[in-house]
Amino acid sequence: MGRKGDVVYNPNRREKVLVVETGAENGGHRLAMLVTQEPTDVRMPEHLHPKQRESFTIKAGALTYVLAGGAPQLARAGETLIVEPGVPHNWWNGGPETLEMVGVIEPAGRWLEFMETIYGLINEGKIKPGGGANPLQMAVIAWEFKDEWVPTAIPKAVRVLVLPVLAMIGRVLGYRPTYPRFAEHESAVASV
Repeated sequence: MGRKGDVVYNPNRREKVLVVETGAENGGHRLAMLVTQEPTDVRMPEHLHPKQRESFTIKAGALTYVLAGGAPQLARAGETLIVEPGVPHNWWNGGPETLEMVGVIEPAGRWLEFMETIYGLINEGKIKPGGGANPLQMAVIAWEFKDEWVPTAIPKAVRVLVLPVLAMIGRVLGYRPTYPRFAEHESAVASV
């Protein structure tokens, strides 16, 4: 698992994440990250965190975000956006400046492990912009990290009834929820 000072990079979203504080350092209370993102329209899929509060403190530029399917809004330098557990959201840097912000997940849970896995797969070309990925691989990840990340595009009945079956099939076929090579930052860390 990641350590303070590690950097992960998502080329699809033009985003660099520096780990500032891990849950291992503070009894699991929080994960803090310095996020730098160049302007992009690439959004992560709308999602929610069932048990975690997420905050974004904007240092430079502006964060474009959508909460609970509403209209896009902006958080500018000096402002903090707080997303409570269970609130669907997504965000991106709508530009034109580089976005710099501190992101905090409370409690830390396994968010860093999830992020390392997703960004590692992106860096290997296994997740494309717009979410193109092997559905069985994503089912294994989504089921494993269901306490950290819930993609809202998948209806609740499917998440409860179908996702565990797809995850089981994916595991039988060799897909894993995490890969040691990403925690070791052989693939997840790109030259930035």
